[in-house]
Amino acid sequence: MLLRYRLRTLLIVLALAPPLVWFVAWPLSVRTKEPPASWKLAEIADAAPPRSDRGPVHVLAWKIVEDDRPLRVEYCLVLKQLAQPTQQQERWSLASLVRVPSGDKEWDVVTWWMALDPEFKTPPLVMHQQHFRERPTNSDIYAFMDKCNWRLGADADSYIGISGKVNESYLIDGGIGRAWPWVIGQRPTRSFPR
Repeated sequence: MLLRYRLRTLLIVLALAPPLVWFVAWPLSVRTKEPPASWKLAEIADAAPPRSDRGPVHVLAWKIVEDDRPLRVEYCLVLKQLAQPTQQQERWSLASLVRVPSGDKEWDVVTWWMALDPEFKTPPLVMHQQHFRERPTNSDIYAFMDKCNWRLGADADSYIGISGKVNESYLIDGGIGRAWPWVIGQRPTRSFPR
């Protein structure tokens, strides 16, 4: 009886050791920061594609950027676990959401509008969303971020406004959400500049 108890205790300790070591090491690698309290997760979840699916939504990263005009823009990178798989059996949806608090206060998927191709071979818009059959990995998320130009910081591009003045953007605030390691199962390896 005592031997069985000790063996069971040893098995439990061995089973829990790797997650405990991982949990203790996690805070030392990338600092997490939750979105501002004024951001309502219900509003973010409502905008996460597909909007008709009510699966859980997790904020992986977020940022607030302002430029010289000043124009403040809020972004978040979200992952939705679909309650109903798509026709292609995709169960996860990764998207970049945006809103302009001084204008339209609703979150929406970041969309790039293109010039129409005369032969209609190129779609006129690109929505920053991607579906996955399996839970995305860090590599999947970073590939999505690179493709969509989603930086952990201010946008690197500056542009010339109507007045002819060069406008640059600045990071006001941002962070990696605490949900990242728990939902993805991997620690993030990229971080915001300190």
